[in-house]
Amino acid sequence: MLNDLIKKYNVKLITATEVLEELIRIAKDFRRRLEEGKKVNLTEEEMAFYDLLLSKRISEQDEVVMQIAREIAKSIGNFVKIADWNKKETIKAKIRSSLKTLLPKYMKVQDYRYLNDLSREILEVAEMIYSAV
Repeated sequence: MLNDLIKKYNVKLITATEVLEELIRIAKDFRRRLEEGKKVNLTEEEMAFYDLLLSKRISEQDEVVMQIAREIAKSIGNFVKIADWNKKETIKAKIRSSLKTLLPKYMKVQDYRYLNDLSREILEVAEMIYSAV
C-alpha cells in the first residue's frame, strides 16, 4: 500500500543515510566558508552579508564588497543588541533606513525599488544570523 501511495503522489523517500550525508556536506561547506572568512578577515556575520552582496553583484571588486559587508554589520550591530529587536517593527524600520543611507554610497544603481529590496534581503539575513545568538 505504501508503494502505491509513493507511486501515485510521486514521493521520494529519503533514507537516514542520505540525511546524514547532506548534513555532513552542509557542515563541510560551513567550515569551508568560515575558513574563507578568516582568510579575508571577515567575521561570520560579515561573511553572511558578503555572500549576499556578491550574489547581487553590488561591485566587481571584492575589497569594496568586503567593506560594505563590514559597514553593514557595524551599522546593524547596535540595533541587534536590543532585546527582541527582530519583533519590533520600529527597530527593523531603523535598520532599513540606515541601510538605505549606507548602500547608495557604494552602488552605481540608484533605483529606489532595488535599494528597498536589497535592504529587505539584508534585514532577512540579519534576522537569521543575529536571532540565533
